[in-house]
Formats: sequence, structure tokens, C-alpha cells
Amino acid sequence: YVMRRDTEATRICDQQLCVACLWAEWHHRGRLSAGQGMCYFIKVNCDSFGQVVLKYGGPLYRYLQIYGILLVSEIEWLQEDGFLMSDLNLDEEQMTSLSAQAERFANLVAVAPSPTAPKENAL
Repeated sequence: YVMRRDTEATRICDQQLCVACLWAEWHHRGRLSAGQGMCYFIKVNCDSFGQVVLKYGGPLYRYLQIYGILLVSEIEWLQEDGFLMSDLNLDEEQMTSLSAQAERFANLVAVAPSPTAPKENAL
């Protein structure tokens, strides 16, 4: 993977690229090619992905919604701090941390009482 002509190629293996495009408008920033042998990749239609998740809803929808918000905000924060973002994901530790945060928030939302639920009389 090459970001710009003046940067060295990064070897990637078993990684996802452009995950942010599932939640935000994303302009590709780099070039992926196979230096030797074969390169396997798949393409996910982001609109279809979103429609399927929305259609089935539930806990997975809630988790993915929160994860997307956290991921995009992290990328925006890094860009504001001067980091040059590419199609490569954040490092594994950052992605794992975002995932854990999203899971905790999704669990909180799942057990929170509905704001429209009738309140019991405390007396």
C-alpha cells in the first residue's frame, strides 16, 4: 500500500481498508497493489450494508451506530491534530479500544429505561 510517491510502501496482510467509508463519505487516499503473487480483496457496497443493518435493527444496529460515531470522531480528531490519514485502519489497539467503548455504550443504551415509559409514583 502506497499513500504518496514520497512515502515507502507499507506491507499489509489480513487487514481491512477504508472501514470509515461504512459510516462517512470517504475519498480514497492511496494505492493498493500486489508486489508479488496475488492479492485478494472484496468490496462491500456501503449503501447496501447500511440498509441491511438498518432493516434488521436491534443490538447489532445499536453497536454499529455507536462504533461508527466513535470511529469517525477519532479520525476527525487525528486529522485536526495534523495526522495524515490514509485508507489503512487505525492501529489494532485503537480499533479494539473503539470496539470496547462501543460495546459498553450499546449495553448502557440497552438497559436504560425508555424515556416514554410511565414513571412510577415514588409515594
